[in-house]
Amino acid sequence: MEITRQIQDGAATLTLRGRLDAAWSNPVADALQKAVRDGFLDVRLDLTAVSYISSAGIRVLLSQWKELRRAQGRLSIPNLSVEVEKVLRLAGLGALLEVAGVTPQPFARESSLQAWRGRDFTGEIETLAPAARWRGRFVGTPGGPLNLAQIASAPLQTIPLPASTLALGFGALGATDADCASRLGELLAAGGAAVYLPASGDNQPDYDVAEGALIPEARLAQGFVAEGAFARMARFEVAGQAGAVALSDLLAGLLAAADAPQIAFAAVVESAALVGACLRRSPNAPGAEKIFEFPAVRDWLTFTAEPAYQNTVALLVGVAARESSAALSGFTRSCGTNGSPRAHVHAAVFPYRPVRHGHLSLAETLAPLLESRRILGVLHLLPDLRPDAGAGESRFYRGACWFGPVDI
Repeated sequence: MEITRQIQDGAATLTLRGRLDAAWSNPVADALQKAVRDGFLDVRLDLTAVSYISSAGIRVLLSQWKELRRAQGRLSIPNLSVEVEKVLRLAGLGALLEVAGVTPQPFARESSLQAWRGRDFTGEIETLAPAARWRGRFVGTPGGPLNLAQIASAPLQTIPLPASTLALGFGALGATDADCASRLGELLAAGGAAVYLPASGDNQPDYDVAEGALIPEARLAQGFVAEGAFARMARFEVAGQAGAVALSDLLAGLLAAADAPQIAFAAVVESAALVGACLRRSPNAPGAEKIFEFPAVRDWLTFTAEPAYQNTVALLVGVAARESSAALSGFTRSCGTNGSPRAHVHAAVFPYRPVRHGHLSLAETLAPLLESRRILGVLHLLPDLRPDAGAGESRFYRGACWFGPVDI
């Protein structure tokens, strides 16, 4: 099969020639996903030269149609062969995939949105609740170099995690302190969902999400918890030929938009690369005092020696501050080069799916990610700015951010 792509009037048209069968279903899916990752939510298929479509091909079209619809986009087939049209209509997908030609309408623009620009990105900001603020507090004694003995000896605090609470730090999900003590790892929570990486051997991320009256609870040894509401929501995407937006530049833009010395935020982003670390063993495991000795460090910490998790979606939860902010100085570090904001950010990584356009709630945005039950990893995002050998900063193509001032 031959696959070509043309861009016109903000839409991407993929022209396929050959058989859309099992052998070509994955390449077609990859081409469709790439078009969406490149920012096109209006995707059209020209199947005039497709002589045959199998069930594998039908499943690809159906799954991509669903993904684009969730993102408030569309997949349409304005041109197709007689053979393919017959199969799609018999399968009941004629109307579903808009087989009879369509003239897509431009997406409505909310009049309340304000233009937003930063280094390497453009976007829009919507005010949700102008007076809303977060009230934060520290759990344990965070700050300074990683001290596993301090974390292991800290009493665990049970933290309810409704949608009105943000949290990040070292913690676990479990019924009792005894159950959680040997599983402490990087944890983040926002929008009524909590995700963490148990540092207990299998290193399989786990999660809990609000269901009806059921509210997730985490046991936190060390970290930061904030209660309140988001003042604003922002959308961003790469501008021009920048390639991707650095975490430090995105946070600088959020701080400027909030006009505050420090903010709490959550974001769902399409990732170009993530750079960071995570704990491999629980802080109370034997030998913790040797965590930074070589070669023992390899058994205790996982570092991204090179950019990881390209073309995925990540939930970010964190706090960021201007360099002049003292309240978060011990809990944050510079997230880029000199002059960059200070931040502490955790990320949960999911398989790629496009971030929906238009007004979004954080909980509704997280729901389809967690429904997949596939969490690829959890990281504490840290820049690697070593000359020549460093992996650089975490970078993103586009995403949605919820943020607001935080008082401590």
